[in-house]
Amino acid sequence: MFALHDHNEQQKAETLLAKLQEGQNIALVSDAGTPLINDPGYHLVRTCREAGIRVVPLPGPCAAITALSAAGLPSDRFCYEGFLPAKSKGRRDALKAIEAEPRTLIFYESTHRLLDSLEDIVAVLGESRYVVLARELTKTWETIRARRARWRAAGVGKRR
Repeated sequence: MFALHDHNEQQKAETLLAKLQEGQNIALVSDAGTPLINDPGYHLVRTCREAGIRVVPLPGPCAAITALSAAGLPSDRFCYEGFLPAKSKGRRDALKAIEAEPRTLIFYESTHRLLDSLEDIVAVLGESRYVVLARELTKTWETIRARRARWRAAGVGKRR
């Protein structure tokens, strides 16, 4: 067993491909969610596919889909954007690029950037945009909050 991350994935993909070509089996697992959904694995899967190695996905937890299923937002078509950029200008630029997107938008965000990101969402997408915040899904402290983005613009709920 070893860690696969952005800094070693391309090199490890070749090592793992050699093991697969020798007839060994491997499994790609994530410690928090589904591999490749904001986790490493892309290069490994592509390397295997390009080499003709069969990749068998196993369904598992995915926070984005779990949150979507409880959000009360249209789920027939959605756009998953992963993490927004860390700095406000980058976030606003990313939000402007998808401003006219009609599908439900899904983002991941860290707790220490959440309030700043909500302010950027209000600034770019508008205070009437419906937002759902979901955290600790399927755990004891699960929280799902749904409301218009204006609650943040008004300074309500600064900490929670």
